[in-house]
Amino acid sequence: MSSRRNSALSSRHDGNNFYATPRRHQQMQVAKESAAEAEITSSGRTSDSIPSVSSHSVSKVTNLGRLLESFSPLVPSRFSSEHATSSGSEALEADSHPFFCLEDLWESLEEGSLYGAGVPFVLNGKDQIVQYYVPYLSGIQLYKDPSKPSSQLSSSSPQSPFFQYLEYERPYNRQPLTDKIFELATQFPELNKCRSCDLLESSWLSIAWYPICRIPIGPAIEASFLSFYSLSTQPTGKFPPYFSAANARAVYNPTDKKFSLPVFGMLSYKLWDSNLNLCEQHEIEHENSLVQAVDNWVGYLRVPLPDYHYLRPRHYSYRR
Repeated sequence: MSSRRNSALSSRHDGNNFYATPRRHQQMQVAKESAAEAEITSSGRTSDSIPSVSSHSVSKVTNLGRLLESFSPLVPSRFSSEHATSSGSEALEADSHPFFCLEDLWESLEEGSLYGAGVPFVLNGKDQIVQYYVPYLSGIQLYKDPSKPSSQLSSSSPQSPFFQYLEYERPYNRQPLTDKIFELATQFPELNKCRSCDLLESSWLSIAWYPICRIPIGPAIEASFLSFYSLSTQPTGKFPPYFSAANARAVYNPTDKKFSLPVFGMLSYKLWDSNLNLCEQHEIEHENSLVQAVDNWVGYLRVPLPDYHYLRPRHYSYRR
């Protein structure tokens, strides 16, 4: 990871709101809002670095869709030929299977960890804004068994992960994701070196996304999210019949040679108490399916994930 990483700060503030914004990023919020508002005032538009929403996408894409797309990391691929030869031959590359290293995934999330990831939303059907979120590590399990193909994965007794981290710290005391990964990797280097092609399909990552600011400045959007990702690019194995892994697979784009890691499951906090309310029936059904995917996944692997067990009973309590 780059040298831009700041040292982690652990400063406490009001703990009544479990998902309160960490103080480190409250300070960042003021600077970001001031700079962006100055840009809007002087030029009548936001900076080129701020995501925009085209008039075409307003009618075609929902706020939930924009959120899922923005929360899906794009990770550079590697090829097995890189380990077998130094020639970089396109022929060898074409015959090999692409994969990604976990260190490339962490690198792709570093900018968002430092400055916040922008999500373009449309409010009231017309007002275009960008809401910034900072990612925090919620949980990760890595499964790898060279002696047993993923197709032999048992649906009744999941294997034990060779690495696991579940975050128990309250959100307002957590380090941003790449800071936490850097700390963990000093004790467990495999957290950087692992290849997606060596990980079983049960390997996963969960990220907690906390809002820090919106541009242009306006009423705060307090909704937070817990998203889940598959970390394996092995051939499809056998999951329990009630769980569909179709939406969990990393999608490889041969044009830019990158993987997109889609969100296959998600829980929200205060989504229904914000002005991002999902109104269309297909949006509500989509959101329900994301929650169900999380329930199935956590239940199948029997994961005592603190964020899940805190958010799950509160998820629907904010619906109007």
